[in-house]
Amino acid sequence: MTDGIIEAGYLNQGQICAAAERFYLPQGKLDAVLEILKQRLSALRPGSPLDEQTLMGPLAIGRSLRKCCS
Repeated sequence: MTDGIIEAGYLNQGQICAAAERFYLPQGKLDAVLEILKQRLSALRPGSPLDEQTLMGPLAIGRSLRKCCS
């Protein structure tokens, strides 16, 4: 489930109109899903697409960077 959420929300670094912003999940799963998402998303750092360690390419504007890293 979390793989799909990350892929849908961060498709093209989340900078396209089709990137998901809301997800519906069973209330009983909310805490577990949020904990997994926190762990997985904390590893995503924007960087050079030429660097093999980069998991997320450059962002178009500063506002996108701040939103991504908050």
